[in-house]
Amino acid sequence: MPHAAVTLYDKNPKTEQGRLPLTRQPSLFYVKLLTVLYGCDKMFLKPYRKGDKQMKKLLSKFDYNAPVILTFTIIAFAVQLISSIPGTKAFHSLFVVSRGSLLNPLFYLRLFTHVIGHGGWAHFMGNFSFILILGPMLEEKYGSKRLLFMMAVTAVLTAAINIVFFNVALCGASGIVFMFILLASCGNIKEGNIPVTLILAAAFYIGNELISSLGHDNVSQLSHILGGLIGAGFGFIFAPKKDQKITPY
Repeated sequence: MPHAAVTLYDKNPKTEQGRLPLTRQPSLFYVKLLTVLYGCDKMFLKPYRKGDKQMKKLLSKFDYNAPVILTFTIIAFAVQLISSIPGTKAFHSLFVVSRGSLLNPLFYLRLFTHVIGHGGWAHFMGNFSFILILGPMLEEKYGSKRLLFMMAVTAVLTAAINIVFFNVALCGASGIVFMFILLASCGNIKEGNIPVTLILAAAFYIGNELISSLGHDNVSQLSHILGGLIGAGFGFIFAPKKDQKITPY
């Protein structure tokens, strides 16, 4: 005897037409499924979404106020971190400039990248303590593009002079640091005038470097002096005219 088909009904349907089969009410199934999913969302996902909103609100309070300086610092930190790992000598050599073949493309790259590499954590911390103090102020005054141009010119000139006159490897942002120091001392320079603060800073600074050059400390005092002179030169070049302010770009 064949089995009779059994119709499935919803638990308590009340309609004018009587009890409707559950198979004819697919919307009830989806309503129940969405109700369960909503309960899971409220229990498990909502707290995470709330925390995500709070994190975004917290991160929005941080201001990337000096893009060139901060990016330069982050890249140099990453390079120093990788270079401190044993077996990364080849990687670190990309950030050290010395005499080499002019046919090697990496030679021209190192003219710029040598300011990113450092001889150790003490060297890195010493340089970027000054860069993070002076850099944002100078970037705000002169603008990101102009400051990046100054840093690139300083890197190339210090590397070129070192290669021509000294057969030693050079790395580190010391030239840029001293460029910043002398450039900052030109802060209130006016057309046709020489600030006394600039004269004193240059005298103390260059005198100290000349005295240090008498010792053998593996430090390139020439790059320090050259970086300072470049900074003073940029201070005069970009000095505003009378009754004019520097337009940062």
